[in-house]
Amino acid sequence: MSTSTYIECEDNIREDLGESLPSAPRKEKRRVETVELEPQEEKAMPDNFKYNIGDIIRLSNPDMNLMAPESPNPNRQYHDNLRVIFRFYEGNHVYIVEAEDGIGLITIEQDTELVERSTAPNTPPDNKPKPEPEVKTVSQEEYFREVSTLNGKIRQLERQCADERQKTDREKVKVEQMLHRSVGCLDAVKAMLESSGGGATHRMRDFYAEAMVKFIGNAKATLQSYAEPEPF
Repeated sequence: MSTSTYIECEDNIREDLGESLPSAPRKEKRRVETVELEPQEEKAMPDNFKYNIGDIIRLSNPDMNLMAPESPNPNRQYHDNLRVIFRFYEGNHVYIVEAEDGIGLITIEQDTELVERSTAPNTPPDNKPKPEPEVKTVSQEEYFREVSTLNGKIRQLERQCADERQKTDREKVKVEQMLHRSVGCLDAVKAMLESSGGGATHRMRDFYAEAMVKFIGNAKATLQSYAEPEPF
């Protein structure tokens, strides 16, 4: 049994043989087209805000405006010169902006573009969880010792408050006594003056004058004695 080998002839061999042989099917080269992927928008994360506090932004769509129903003119629309005054993350970057007339508005980052960058330092968002307060554990002995110390301070402050109240009451009594003494001095001097007039003789007037001077001196010393310990 004989074996034969099949050889696929190229075109030049076919020409040398002078034969017209059926040509083998040629493999077509496939054109590989390069597909450029559209750049995907950066996903909003809690810490990658595009704008800082103080930046001036505007709406990127010229046909879109913000409205503030609670403003004095609820039909007014806002588009430009919006200053960022606060920002927070809620699935999107949300900005609270202030218009030129002080009206507060709210917008998201996707609808805006930067006009002027603020020179103020960047204010990072406060989205990080606050650390749990450190809990200090103490022994029962330390606890009761601390409670005892605090109770001692409380009793000391209560005694000080009681002393201050008593001192205040004493001062009130002194002031009342001084007031009554002053009124009495005025009444006495007035009575002496009234008695020295009219049919009084020279000797009687001299006596009243001497008595008034002496009385005023004694009253003055008495009034001063109230204020000597703690002048006010």
